Amino acid sequence: MSFSLEDVFLKLEKVRGEKPSQKIEIETITTEQLEAYIDEAIKETYGTDLKYFEEILKIFNLIEEGKDYVGEAKNLYKTQAAAFYNPKDHTLKIMEGIKSENMLYQTALVHELMHALQDEKLKIYEVMEKRKGNYDSLLALQSFLEGEALLVTLLSMADIKIDEGEEFSNLTENFMVILENLENFLPQELDFLSYEMLIPYKLGSNFVLNNLEKGKWDKINFFYKNPPCTMEEILHFDKNPKKPRNFNKISKKIKLKGYENVFSTTFGESFLYYLFLKNFEKNEAAIKAEGWDGDKLILFKKENSFILCWLLNWDQEEDLKEALEGFKIISLKNNLKMIPLVYKKSAILFFSKGERFEIKKNIFGILKKMEVQNVYECNSK
Repeated sequence: MSFSLEDVFLKLEKVRGEKPSQKIEIETITTEQLEAYIDEAIKETYGTDLKYFEEILKIFNLIEEGKDYVGEAKNLYKTQAAAFYNPKDHTLKIMEGIKSENMLYQTALVHELMHALQDEKLKIYEVMEKRKGNYDSLLALQSFLEGEALLVTLLSMADIKIDEGEEFSNLTENFMVILENLENFLPQELDFLSYEMLIPYKLGSNFVLNNLEKGKWDKINFFYKNPPCTMEEILHFDKNPKKPRNFNKISKKIKLKGYENVFSTTFGESFLYYLFLKNFEKNEAAIKAEGWDGDKLILFKKENSFILCWLLNWDQEEDLKEALEGFKIISLKNNLKMIPLVYKKSAILFFSKGERFEIKKNIFGILKKMEVQNVYECNSK
């Protein structure tokens, strides 16, 4: 397939002030090849953990029983893809049959070549590898990258630069209206997959937009040295939140007799918000999720039974109290038995279908040490 990317590079350079300096290999792929790529990407990111991730979503009724989460995700990606940049092999993949005069195609190229520029700055694949096993941290990285790429694409479509004062100001106002409407588009009925795919663009672009200073990309460039580590940073860009607690080490000390620890991750504030959103009004959901200061959810399995163990820390005791009230309602709605262990701003919550299990005495020592654990280790402001 022969075509010139020069116009796209010029558009990108006009808006962002720079363009990828390294040669980008271009590959035309079929729908079957796209599906194979998606399979590989999912396997690399989640390994065998995805089935457990899906099980947790079903336990809290965030996806319907019997729904194929992976299958639906793949179908959604396939229907939306016109082109995409692969940070693993630094290639631009273009879907077979897309015509160069197609506006969607041209827009997709700006967006994906922005990812190529980001990759030169950040080495996306390497950073993603370091954040594996932390859902919250991976989503924060994705939100930053997709938010900037979306904003650059919109600026390119409007054919303006951010230092063109009045025009940029008008675009910003219009864009903020779009973002507000997107927020209104997120009712309690929105399924988790749609929420998960939409939120990096919505929250990420809001984060980038609000970190542009005096028509310059300087502050955004700074984030490439210190990319956002948590969704709390993305959500509360105006508050400069402190780094949350890291429970990777202490959570490994929790053992349940007869049960195997098969999966664990840090979900973060945006996931908690969605969990509460499925059970409360938006404002109340936001209040119950805010104040998050680290978490670790562990799925224990034994034959056909499960125990969920969720370590949670909050900024203030009042924040924890509000969250606990929410978890009690969620447990009742989903026919779950919840055992809460609470100490000051920390909690360890056990969820089950009523199975009997033995909690070792060391759990209280773990609980008391939670709020003095080290903070996240990934480089973040």
